[in-house]
Amino acid sequence: MVAAHPPPPPAPRSTPTAPLVSLTASRKASWPRNHRHPLRGGQPRARRPPALRALPPSWQALNAVIPPLFLGAREGLAGRQAGAVCHPGGASPSSHPVDAAQNPLRRAVFRFAETGAALSALYHRARLLGAEHLPARGPVLLVGNHGLWGYETPAFFHLIHRATGRYPLGLAERGFFKIPLVRTVLPWLGGVEGTRENALASLSQGNLVVCYPGGAWETFKKPRYHYTLRWEGTLGFVRLAAQAGVPIVPFAGFGVDGTFVCPENERWCVPLAPGEKYRVPLGMGLGPLPLPVKMTFAVGPSLEPPPADAPESRLKHFRDRIATMVHHLLVRACHA
Repeated sequence: MVAAHPPPPPAPRSTPTAPLVSLTASRKASWPRNHRHPLRGGQPRARRPPALRALPPSWQALNAVIPPLFLGAREGLAGRQAGAVCHPGGASPSSHPVDAAQNPLRRAVFRFAETGAALSALYHRARLLGAEHLPARGPVLLVGNHGLWGYETPAFFHLIHRATGRYPLGLAERGFFKIPLVRTVLPWLGGVEGTRENALASLSQGNLVVCYPGGAWETFKKPRYHYTLRWEGTLGFVRLAAQAGVPIVPFAGFGVDGTFVCPENERWCVPLAPGEKYRVPLGMGLGPLPLPVKMTFAVGPSLEPPPADAPESRLKHFRDRIATMVHHLLVRACHA
């Protein structure tokens, strides 16, 4: 009798050996990009919901504002310097502050300032009411209140350009032109030294000129004078409009005095320039940035000035009428 032997154990299956590098590469190629690779440890990352992947509205607005400012610089400047109109309808003359095509530094400074003005308007959620009162062509004098340090001016000019296609010129305080760097760069950005001759020349060229009758008194005012017209009985802008024969468009800006917090104490003020009577108050914001207050600008209908040979009493009456309209526009901007 032959004893039965148990069957031999089955031979182990041979597993094909693939290099670890190839296995890792194949898994890495097939693994979703937004997950962590399992060979590197940890659990796969969960997918973010679409709401988190979408850009917030502020970043979407930045994405819409910045590329045209940078990428369209060459085409925009070339078209305007060749005599093309700024307004899409072809109604407004070009008053581009950069009139020297051969100076790349001026173009770069202006483009940088234009981008900063757009970002400032976006940061402060700036709005422009009554843009239909701004003429598309011809000389005009805009008169209104000034904010602390004049900080709101770039955002206001940006809104005017976006609404009309025109680059406004601003009559600046003469003290700024005593500062070496400022007196060089300010004309590149549309700033004009506030003299009668310069203002008449700008209006005779058909520009849109912005005038702040309060000047440095409003720019460097203390908190107790916020949203107060410090015109000090001036008649200069009325005589200017009467002599040039151009209409006056009143405007007002609300939020322009709340960008920085300034103390009342005179010790926190420094002179604007050596020998200047104006003292600049030092202020505080949100770290290096101004406070993110909302800015609203309201523009009113234009008014024809009195004749150049009008008596002083009539000039004063017209000035008071403009001041009353600015006050009404300030209330409108406050409650808009």
